[in-house]
Amino acid sequence: MGGDLSGIVDLVGGVISLLAVVSLLLVIGLYLSQRRDLQRLRAWMESDPGHPSRDLLASEAILDRAEAELSALEGPSTEPGTISPTTARIPGDRPTLSRITLEREALKPHPRWRRFVGRATQTRVLIALGVVAVVLGVLAILASEKLLEFGGDDAPATGPPEAGEITVAVLNGTPTAGAAGAVSDQVAGKGFDVGRIDTAPPGESADETQVLFVDDARPEAQRVARALKIEAPVEQASEEEAQKGRRASVIVLVGDDRAGL
Repeated sequence: MGGDLSGIVDLVGGVISLLAVVSLLLVIGLYLSQRRDLQRLRAWMESDPGHPSRDLLASEAILDRAEAELSALEGPSTEPGTISPTTARIPGDRPTLSRITLEREALKPHPRWRRFVGRATQTRVLIALGVVAVVLGVLAILASEKLLEFGGDDAPATGPPEAGEITVAVLNGTPTAGAAGAVSDQVAGKGFDVGRIDTAPPGESADETQVLFVDDARPEAQRVARALKIEAPVEQASEEEAQKGRRASVIVLVGDDRAGL
């Protein structure tokens, strides 16, 4: 369960990181494009400073023609003192360039999505979105690493057990009395939990000290063998040896090589 969840988080983090990189590239391209356009506008304004005035005059000329055409279409007023609708719409003073621009824009449809797109494509908005995407990608990667480290709430612990969590029984496979007790002191000195101290099953003797494991405790037995510097390979304990060791997961069968300790 924890592995599947961490895999999903890794995938989401990778997708968000990719989107963040793409967003940053788009922002950079947009910035460079706008910067180039602004430079061109500044250069054009410096080379032709009288263009706004000419544009204003041209717009007023167009408005004059439109007013004349409307007046010709409506004809003279039939009642004295009546102001034609066209004349009523004409302000007393000639509108400025900004007023003409606003009137032209007012004639165009303004759907909400167009306003939203216009605001969302602003440079500062795109930069903010790119930063948020990068932060989310980094947080997703960190979260996936934490899930992999701890394995999730329902996943069992995958780390090796502590030395004190490994119970080691010591069985004397030699005729020397007290050999198992001496080896058990060494086991306790390495931090392991000492289990039962007893003799080996009847008929069993060992020339060389050996570490045995019960069930699936081979890694624990290898750890005990390294700690006690026992070079003989670890082996599966027999049923009689497991019964002698009782609840111990690791059994040290003392041989003649350590009988004098």
